[in-house]
Amino acid sequence: MDQQTAPLTLAAAKRELLDALTSIRSVHTIQSYQFPLQSLCDFLGNEVRVDQVTLHDLRRWRSAEAQRTERWRHHPSRPPQKGPLSPTTLHDYVSAVRHFFHWLEDEELIAKNPARRLELPPLPDEPPKGISPAEVERMLRAAEDNPRDYAMILFLADTGARVGGVAGLRWKDVSLRDKSATVREKGRGGNRKSREVYFGARTQAALERWQRETGSKGPVFIAQGTNSSGSALTEFGIYQALKRTAQRAGVKEHWNPHAFRHGFAREMSKRGVSLALVAQFLGHRDPTVTIRSYARFANHELQRVHDRYSWLDAPP
Repeated sequence: MDQQTAPLTLAAAKRELLDALTSIRSVHTIQSYQFPLQSLCDFLGNEVRVDQVTLHDLRRWRSAEAQRTERWRHHPSRPPQKGPLSPTTLHDYVSAVRHFFHWLEDEELIAKNPARRLELPPLPDEPPKGISPAEVERMLRAAEDNPRDYAMILFLADTGARVGGVAGLRWKDVSLRDKSATVREKGRGGNRKSREVYFGARTQAALERWQRETGSKGPVFIAQGTNSSGSALTEFGIYQALKRTAQRAGVKEHWNPHAFRHGFAREMSKRGVSLALVAQFLGHRDPTVTIRSYARFANHELQRVHDRYSWLDAPP
């Protein structure tokens, strides 16, 4: 580290990292650092020097986050809610802070990395919580009088697309004849990557019904009005639409946009689709991500698979 350069404060170092990521990583990736680093600034103080932060400080911060009683404290669109951070979110927060100090060390902004021995909280040893087929049907019944939401629920459940891809979907990207669509999802530098997703006849019919009301130009899922001049529904708008439908349907959890993606992957794999194909459907470049997330089943699911395929119970 250049001895003539004044050590950065924690707040200034946070800005340095976020500036370094801008135009290189997606907005979602930048936010994944912004929230935990803001939490660290709130806990230790914006003006504390990064070269004075100790491992003990970081462990105290991690302990405070583990005992937090409010979620979404710094979220740009969601209001704060009572409740602890999930084990996955806590793991991601600590991982982001570890990466932050590793970056400071690589940039020679600190001489020693205090987060080198900061342990990651364990991830829950259970599969992601996806929406069930029965819950999807309940939400569809609740949305029967709303063609937009009905088509949107089916599209989410049938394609496994990320919410960003659904929010950005335009009619020119949809081939109703081929039952496929091009979605643009997360990518480096905010440049969303294109990939193809597929849907069945039921979703095709729902999209055709919605298209007749809106026309075939502009965004597929519009925020207001029923014509092609409506603005695209945002990711938060999709979240709110699903929340309202879930409340009407009596679905109390696992209704958020990503739960549909989890449900898609789980149900595909349970129906015998190989994890390699599930990875392709999900747009995972690395199949190990799919295996880590979806190759785990509950005990009762394992029992059913064993009953079906046991080699000892099979007729000779």
